[in-house]
Formats: sequence, structure tokens, C-alpha cells
Amino acid sequence: MDSNILTLFIFILGSVFASFACVAADRCMRNDDWLSIDRSHCTACGKKLSVLELIPIFSYLYQRGKCRTCGAKIPAECFFSELSLAVLWSAAFVFYGLNEKTLVFSVMSFFLLFHALTDRKEGNIYVTWGYAGIIAIFLARFCFCGIGEITYYLFSAAVGYSIIYIVNFFYGEAMGEGDAYLLASAGGAFGLKYLYFFLLIGILILLSEAAVGWMKDRNRNILGEPAPFAPALYIGSLPALWITANTFLKM
Repeated sequence: MDSNILTLFIFILGSVFASFACVAADRCMRNDDWLSIDRSHCTACGKKLSVLELIPIFSYLYQRGKCRTCGAKIPAECFFSELSLAVLWSAAFVFYGLNEKTLVFSVMSFFLLFHALTDRKEGNIYVTWGYAGIIAIFLARFCFCGIGEITYYLFSAAVGYSIIYIVNFFYGEAMGEGDAYLLASAGGAFGLKYLYFFLLIGILILLSEAAVGWMKDRNRNILGEPAPFAPALYIGSLPALWITANTFLKM
């Protein structure tokens, strides 16, 4: 198959999975069944969406970010989530080809997007989705890696998980258990060598957001406010992918 056609296919596939992540996150936050086969509907007027209204990226642009029935605004984060995951997946394919590196990164970024959505809105990382992300990453690993490599990535995941508890030991309950699942997933995907690099990018993004917030309102106690970590890690996925393009996931 032509590489351009395959890149486009992966781009579309990424947008579809991002759309699912948005729906699942929204349903979880509303305590609905995220596995429900009921078609999505407008949360403002309740109208079930047609096929034309369910096409990732295109539907948002075609409808100009509004419901076709009642005119209620569609959250822009849905559009940017679909676009960003599509870019991440297709970029991973361009950099690494159709192999385990692309698969592992795609799995991690999908779950990271889900966590970014819930963490940003609720400040919550869902435990079941945290477990699911770690399991999915290692299932992908088992398809391609030997016992020695699996042991290495399990150790990396354990290190990632323990980092949060080390931080909390010295700084109190600064970070939640959900953040530990995030770094465990990153350890399983990146390996120990790049886990710290990925973590550094996330921290730099958090600090940048804090600096912008402080410049807008210098009376705010930025350090005392909760800072969702998942969105920073998700945003950091693309620069991490780009910077480590020649050595990413090679051990």
C-alpha cells in the first residue's frame, strides 16, 4: 500500500479513536455507561446525532462548532482532541513505520488523551482506565518483545509509578494516585531512559502554564492551585516524539 494512503488512513483512525475517547470521558464524568451502544446526542437539546454529525474533525468544521438542531456550541476541545491524536498517530507512523513502536505510542497517547480530558475538567484520573492503559501497553509489548525486554519495561513502569510516591513523601500529597498510573504507562511505553525526558517535558509545560496564569493575574496563588498533570503530558507527547525521533523506544 502507498505510504501516503496509509498515513491518511492512520490519521483518520486516530481521529476516530479520539472521538471515542471524548465520548467515553464525557460519559464517565456524567456517570453514564461509556460502553453504551446508544448513539451520541446533543447534550443541550437531546437530539441524536446523524452519521454526518459524527464524522471526526469534518463534522465540527461543517457545523461551525454548533449543533445543527439547537445551535448550542460544541466544545472546541472535541475538535482539537480529534485533530491532535490524528496528528500524533500519523506522525508516529511517519517517524517509525508500521511496527511495534508506532503501536505502543498510539496506545499510550489514546489513554493519555482520555486522562487529559477528565483531569482537565474534574482533576480526576479514573483508576479503571489507568489500569486498562497499562495492560493495553504491555499487551502490545508482548506481541513483539522477548522476556528480557518485557522485564525491562515492567521495571520502567514500576519506576514511573514510584516517582509520584517519592514526590509525595517529600512534598506531602502534592500528586494523586492517578498521576502514578500516568507515569507507569509512560514507563511501559518509553522505557526508563526516556521516561525522565518525557516527565521533564510535562513539568516544563506545567511551569509555562503557571507562568502565563501568574502574568494574567499576579494576585493568584498559582503554587497553591491544583495543576492537572495529564494534559501537560499529552501536550508534551508531540515534542517528545519529534525530539527523540531517531532513538525513541530503542533499547
